[in-house]
Amino acid sequence: TTFTARAFQELDRAPVRVVPFPIPEPVSSGRRRSTFAPLADADDRFVFGVVFDHLSVTERKNPRGVIRAFKQAFTPNEGPVLVIKTLNAGLRWVEHEQLNAEIGDRDDIRLWDHHLPIADHHAFIESLDCLVSLHRSEGLGLHLAEAMWQAVPVIASRYSGNLDFMNDESSVLIDVEMVRVADGLSAYPPTARWAEPDLDQAASAMVAMAGDPRTATTVGLAGRDKMLQQTTPAEFAADVGRLLELG
Repeated sequence: TTFTARAFQELDRAPVRVVPFPIPEPVSSGRRRSTFAPLADADDRFVFGVVFDHLSVTERKNPRGVIRAFKQAFTPNEGPVLVIKTLNAGLRWVEHEQLNAEIGDRDDIRLWDHHLPIADHHAFIESLDCLVSLHRSEGLGLHLAEAMWQAVPVIASRYSGNLDFMNDESSVLIDVEMVRVADGLSAYPPTARWAEPDLDQAASAMVAMAGDPRTATTVGLAGRDKMLQQTTPAEFAADVGRLLELG
């Protein structure tokens, strides 16, 4: 992505060229929404979802930011539901319990640590009414692209790799402020900076999305159109071929 290329360009050792690669359309298993444990009683309630792996650095993924924005947007059991879908809670139990503490007694926020086969994973995302990622940094943001392929509207941070395939027409982008990295474990140097998304803006976006089904549908379809316009496999192969010739 353009974002990751900048890291190499700063080394100033060799030219860096960005070759956009096609993100394939996900294949869903077709599982119904009601078959997923945290969605079994969701019925026709508007469902926001967060999907991440604790091993990808929890604070980078920033699920607590989404929980706080959701709490700001909606009173308890006002209608919408937020599902935080995680992986590897057993290996990052401290971070997982911090999420439980952040949720508190909100029954409309469900924390679900569960491994799904890839086709069921795509079906789970397809079952959401909106995918939210208030990430502090993303090299690519594959799950965001996969949601867009499935016409699921996406609310995401206006920062990093996802901006190669997301814009204000195909998604809802949340403004950020660049801050010093905190709680980044050993993955980042102490001088590193990442994004802090505007939670007030995120809360307003969630209210607007849940309050107008037409908005959700329009954003979702625009996201799918954006994915249909991306680099084709043939164009990608031609670009790689040219680079190999240069080599």
